[in-house]
Amino acid sequence: MRELQVNNIDFKELKNILENPEEPVTPRFLLTIIKSLIGLRDKEGQTLEIDYVWLQFERKYKIDIARKDTLSASIAFYDNPSEFFLNPNVFDKMAIAFNGHNIIKNILNVPTPEEATFAINEARDIVSMVLGNKFGKQYPLAPDVAKTVAAIYHHHGLSVFHSSLSSYQSILTDITSPEAKKEIGQIQSTYAKVQQDKDLVKDLIGANNYVASNVVRLYAIDLYVQSMTSYNDSLIDKILKK
Repeated sequence: MRELQVNNIDFKELKNILENPEEPVTPRFLLTIIKSLIGLRDKEGQTLEIDYVWLQFERKYKIDIARKDTLSASIAFYDNPSEFFLNPNVFDKMAIAFNGHNIIKNILNVPTPEEATFAINEARDIVSMVLGNKFGKQYPLAPDVAKTVAAIYHHHGLSVFHSSLSSYQSILTDITSPEAKKEIGQIQSTYAKVQQDKDLVKDLIGANNYVASNVVRLYAIDLYVQSMTSYNDSLIDKILKK
């Protein structure tokens, strides 16, 4: 996780970003900012309370963070990352918040395949930054969480996981209909070709068949994960004084 020097931060730009409810800031960006400005742990080594972080930004920097659920999820994840990977109820809510959405109380908050996949990749990146390569990209999903993600993909008509989740393919295959199972191999091979040559997806858009629709949606997940990751990386550069 990058350490930014306070005197190098453009606070006017940072205020514009953090106070904009339409700005899709993610946990990695928020945690980088929090660590640089006020730290993430107190003198006893305990993770800072969410309310404390919030008040520090308001009082010290005159910034009212708009994405409060994302802020809460970021601090909670930093304090105890294992719950995200182990508890499907925690996963659903954090995945929503990780994508910059508010968690709506008393209803079922279910992320899309794009949001779930990005959240998992974001969580793994944060774990790798904080805990080092001991876990990194290999931090596993518990069976119940993997089943939850499989159900999300299945609900959206997908029978193949995004490449970053391919190790859990058997769980998704188990809930795929017998007819759709026959197409899994072709979807995987076509998806692999599209990852090598993005132009191939143009021929699949609008095609009225199961293989094409799956590959196009997997490609859309690729684009979403890449764009969210690169955009939030660019926000760091945006707030640095030139």
